[in-house]
Amino acid sequence: MIRRPFALALVAGMLLPALVVAYLLWQGFVQQIDESHRKRLFSSLNILELVISKGLEDYRAALLRLAADNTLQVTMGLDIRPQMRRYLRTQFELSDFEYIGVFDLDGNEMVWVGDRPESAAACQSFRLGNGERLAVAEGRLFLERLVTVSQQGQALGRLCAGLALNSASLAAVIAPKVDGEAFLYWKDQSFGLNASVDRPALNGLGVDGQLLNIVVAGAKYHAMAQSLPIANQLVKGVVLVNQDEYASASRESLQVVGLVLLSVLLITAFGLRMFELRRKAERQLLQEREKAVVTLASIADGVLTTDPDGHITYANPAAEQLLGRRDESVIGAHLYDALELTSEVTGERLLNLEALANRDTEIRFEDAVLRGVNGRETPVHCAVAPIDRASPHSGSVITFRDVHRERELRRRLAWKASRDDLTGLLNRSEFRRGLKTVIADTRGTDSHHCLLYIDLDEFKAVNDTCGHRAGDDLLRQVSASLLSQLRQADVVARLGGDEFGVILQHCSRERGLEIAGDIIEIINDRRFQYQNRIFHVGASIGMVSVTRDTEEIEDLLATVDAACYAAKERGRNRVFVGAIDSAKILHRMDELSQASNIRQAIKDNRLVLYRQSIVPTSRPSLDNEVHAEVLVRMLDEEGGLVAPGAFIPIAERHGLMQAIDRWVVTHLFETEQPRLQDWEPVTEGLGSGKDFVYSINLSGASLTDPTFLDFIRGELQRLSIPGGAIAFEITETQIITHLDKAVSFIQALKALGCRFLLDDFGSGMSSFGYLKRLPVDYLKIDGLFVKDILSDPIDRAMVKMINEIGHTMGLITIAEYVENPAILAHISKIGVDMAQGFGISVPVPLLEERRSLTVVGKS
Repeated sequence: MIRRPFALALVAGMLLPALVVAYLLWQGFVQQIDESHRKRLFSSLNILELVISKGLEDYRAALLRLAADNTLQVTMGLDIRPQMRRYLRTQFELSDFEYIGVFDLDGNEMVWVGDRPESAAACQSFRLGNGERLAVAEGRLFLERLVTVSQQGQALGRLCAGLALNSASLAAVIAPKVDGEAFLYWKDQSFGLNASVDRPALNGLGVDGQLLNIVVAGAKYHAMAQSLPIANQLVKGVVLVNQDEYASASRESLQVVGLVLLSVLLITAFGLRMFELRRKAERQLLQEREKAVVTLASIADGVLTTDPDGHITYANPAAEQLLGRRDESVIGAHLYDALELTSEVTGERLLNLEALANRDTEIRFEDAVLRGVNGRETPVHCAVAPIDRASPHSGSVITFRDVHRERELRRRLAWKASRDDLTGLLNRSEFRRGLKTVIADTRGTDSHHCLLYIDLDEFKAVNDTCGHRAGDDLLRQVSASLLSQLRQADVVARLGGDEFGVILQHCSRERGLEIAGDIIEIINDRRFQYQNRIFHVGASIGMVSVTRDTEEIEDLLATVDAACYAAKERGRNRVFVGAIDSAKILHRMDELSQASNIRQAIKDNRLVLYRQSIVPTSRPSLDNEVHAEVLVRMLDEEGGLVAPGAFIPIAERHGLMQAIDRWVVTHLFETEQPRLQDWEPVTEGLGSGKDFVYSINLSGASLTDPTFLDFIRGELQRLSIPGGAIAFEITETQIITHLDKAVSFIQALKALGCRFLLDDFGSGMSSFGYLKRLPVDYLKIDGLFVKDILSDPIDRAMVKMINEIGHTMGLITIAEYVENPAILAHISKIGVDMAQGFGISVPVPLLEERRSLTVVGKS
């Protein structure tokens, strides 16, 4: 019988070697599993870095292409924000951008498209510069990039866009390529990419490449991090792998350790199991490597890897194609011998890639040319980065992207942005840039240049008679004539419509006049024939000198435009030499400035509506007011009232009356909508069945505008206003000039119930012959006859005659300029139906409360 101490010693002697063997086997197993996990996570991190780098490169390239687009540059240069917003929205929907913004050179926002993250900087903190930054908003990590939009080196503004690094589109790319749960960690926050688990707290990730064990929501994970330089910030890329798949192996290992205590055979079995697990881990690692190789082989970018000595260890098919070499001739070759990268601008070799191979940061070359062994040169974007940032001497990854299509497109867009599509000449913006250069070149020198502004005479006749296709042909012929007449150093551009600009560089005033005369002669000699019709087209030219005394381009352009206008006023087909301080030019510039002020006043709603009462002569009291005429006034920038005579004639000459008429109609309808909607036709008394509330003056431009009739119909329908509540006043001179259109216009609106007044009748005796054809309801006697009716028998006879003719035709007569009770009494005695003038009431603002003012009746 074995004694107990001996038995214990025997058992201990047997177990001790088993425990030692089990411990050694367990340590080896743990090391193998940890190494497998580390390699697996490291491979996933490398793929994650490549995918993110590829995504960011696409994002930057898309933003640069957008900044170079002609449509964006034109809308920014002309500040056409609705078109800019529609264009950017289209680009936004086709891209992965979260938002796109445009700022002017002062940093002011022009257009914004997409979500505006509340807590993100949204380009605000660095919108006056260029570059990238990271921002966090609503659980997402944004990369914001700001680039300058330029045309021919001149900055127009800045384009900003944001990309969510943890967006659904990027996650869709990462999910099939990265094994595990991928996160980005920045400034104590984590952002899931393809993660299905809750975002873990990833503090204390340790150094790059270190394998860690963490717990998320009760589940255990292996984790590894790697720093990714994005926008000059280090963002941690993190991959988590659930340990559950290895739980069974761990349990079996514990069982083996327990069984080793009982049997050496079981220890051997445990060893075999460990060997199998090692092979399984190696197979998994091999699968991961094959997955990475397939991924690299399928992308369009060229990828090379090198060892620490600069020898190429891997080249994907895209890299072989760019280099013009096969795999067997690339692998093992030294990087400097196999790869020649030069600057597209200078042609010099950009870098010693061997020297950069051991750097721990990424380097990019945007404008580079890759020369293959066959001599083929390919424009590329190149990036050099270490394989393992935690180990700078691990070798490098070099990527290339073929960008020859993008660069060719950029060149074409740059050319198109500077040219007129119809004639091929320079466009207005490019002409202005050239003119600025000429002005700058005159500083401190005695050089003299001439600026010509050419406006074709009778061009509108060609367009109106034969259509725009004929006009386009004529413009192309004139452009060819200009190019044949000018010197090679001269600059010629189409500024718009039938207007051309010419810069005669280093040209004296006398020689400039000769060239301008030759241009007029060659255009004047041209006979333009189109569809068996022959047209004669001339030209009016304004010319100014560009010298060292020339300061501002705007003053120069305004002066030459005014000089061309002066040439037209003097009979056309001639040259007028202008100077910035000449009286005619100053007058023209002042008028242009006033026209600009009127445009701005319309835009700023600085027009004001006034009303003046129209009352029956039999009951001349405001309590008996039947109608009121609507008048328009303008306010200057300080709020002062501008008289109609100071802005209406300028508005007529510069084509602004349509806009003013539309403004008056819209604001009257909106302001007086309740009163106008309550209108009911009068069935008894003066104006039976024809009474209206307000009369509106229409210009000749609106009368001939084919869209104005539809505009009035639309406003009446939009605000539910009966047509009978409104009347329109048209002067006899407008009707005589456009009789057919006037009759058609009047009949169309009368069908809606509107009434018409023939204003200022009698100023032209020829109008009596036209009156029979006009379906008007009221006849307003010209105030020039009314105001002197008491002292001038001819005026008295004229008023009486016009009143009788109006009554004979069934029209209601209205006398204007009724300035006092005596005139009122006299026109009432003659039989004029209604009166209007300062003797009845002065014009008052439409919104002012109506006062019950009574005037003296008939004497």
